[in-house]
This record gives sequence, structure tokens and C-alpha cells, in this order.
Amino acid sequence: GLSASHTRADLIRSVMEGVSYSLKDCLAVLAEVGIEPETMKICGGGARSALWRQMLADVYELPICQTGSDEGPALGAALLAAVGCGIYGSVGEACRAAVTTRKKVLPDKERGGRYDDFYNIYKGLYKSLKDSFRQLSAL
Repeated sequence: GLSASHTRADLIRSVMEGVSYSLKDCLAVLAEVGIEPETMKICGGGARSALWRQMLADVYELPICQTGSDEGPALGAALLAAVGCGIYGSVGEACRAAVTTRKKVLPDKERGGRYDDFYNIYKGLYKSLKDSFRQLSAL
């Protein structure tokens, strides 16, 4: 559906939505094994975007909490090291002690329902185009 009427902002938003839908697929895999998060934490550059936080909350239909640290991977590695050194007894204990949140965004059910409609189209398109993606990657 891309046309000359679409703007740079439209393209950026479409990438954000595609990433959100792809991550929603990951949540579906977790649900299949009985893991259903009640909230999501995000960090890094994308977490600074109010639009991104709201989009994720709406797509996942979960509260999104921006962590107090933008350096999630580095903090995670440091916490694992602290557990390994015996400073904390478990990863959960380390996270409870060191991971804070700045902002919490609640999902909007109306927008979430609209995203569900688009997500269902995304899933159908992905299945339909899977073989084409393989052919493109082989070129």
C-alpha cells in the first residue's frame, strides 16, 4: 500500500509497528510455554520516545515501564556478575535492588484493538511472503 502520498513519518511509523508486531510474535511463543508477563520493561534510546512506549503498551496490551537506566545490557551484565560474585543471592534479588523505573505507560484498549486488526494482517502477510523472503535473501 505504499504510495507517493506517504511521508517519511509514515515509513518510520511502519518500521516501528513492524518491530512491535515481530516482538508480539515473541510474546505469543512465551505464552505457548505458560509465560505471560504482566508488565514489560524497556530501556535504551527507543525507550525515550513517548510514541514508542505508548505503541508498545497498546500492541502488547500491557503496561510498559521505562527503566531508570538507559544502559540495560550493561546493567544486566553487571548484575549477573554481582550474583556470580555472591553480592546478591539471585538474579531476581539483584534486579529488585538495582532496576528502577522512570515512567509507566498504560495500554489504551481502543488503540490496542485497532493494532490487533493490523497485527492479524501482518501475520497473514508474513506467512504469504515467507517463501519470497527466502528467495530474496538468496539473490
